[in-house]
Amino acid sequence: MPEAAGKTAEDGVKERIAYKSPYEQWKESEGLPTLRGLFVKNLYDVELTPWRSSGEGLATFVNLEGTGGFNDAYVAEIPPGKSLKPHRHLFEETIYILKGQGATSVWIDPARKETFEWQEGSYFSIPMNAWHEHHNVSGLDPARYIAMTSARA
Repeated sequence: MPEAAGKTAEDGVKERIAYKSPYEQWKESEGLPTLRGLFVKNLYDVELTPWRSSGEGLATFVNLEGTGGFNDAYVAEIPPGKSLKPHRHLFEETIYILKGQGATSVWIDPARKETFEWQEGSYFSIPMNAWHEHHNVSGLDPARYIAMTSARA
């Protein structure tokens, strides 16, 4: 079978291995590391990196083997007394609070913004395409959470 435009079968394999989805490219542009593997030993000890897009937050992405690229996660922390920048995304997100206490504002229509409080052990969902902003209400301790998304890794 002739190879197209002088490409060998080996070239095709190398291209497929090197391919990065638009989401992977975005993650790289955010400057955060990605943890990979079968498990994360302790979410409370995961080293976090400043996440410029979030404002003053810290985070790292988590992409576990066996998910088939059908979901994504990240661990994030909000410094004491700070808020993350409002943002929205084209995927659903569920959040589990590992430590701390705070509040989240969610809205599609700014005139109908809703804010609810959370604490360690809280679990909630952010609807697709909804604006949201997380606030750490403690002036002393950071708030840490893990977010699981339906974004294709």
